[in-house]
Amino acid sequence: MLKYISGLGYTLLIVGLGLLSPLADLLPVEMALLLSGDFTLFSTAHYYYRIVPSTDNTVPLIPISLALLGVLLLVATWLLRRYRTHSRHDA
Repeated sequence: MLKYISGLGYTLLIVGLGLLSPLADLLPVEMALLLSGDFTLFSTAHYYYRIVPSTDNTVPLIPISLALLGVLLLVATWLLRRYRTHSRHDA
């Protein structure tokens, strides 16, 4: 169980840091297309988006929260493993 939680922690941390990196500006954005309902798997129309980095000073909340959640999960699993090993030695 702790392996899965720590794996999820690593995944969230990597995704959050990946979205915070400058290379995240090169990711394709199709969320607006998915929300509009025009997107199908076998669509013949091709949509291209140009990603422009924002110039305003907004804080990217989603990547930061994903990275922090990943760190919290990793710390929680580390503490649980440490508590389990100490409780085994005390018994």
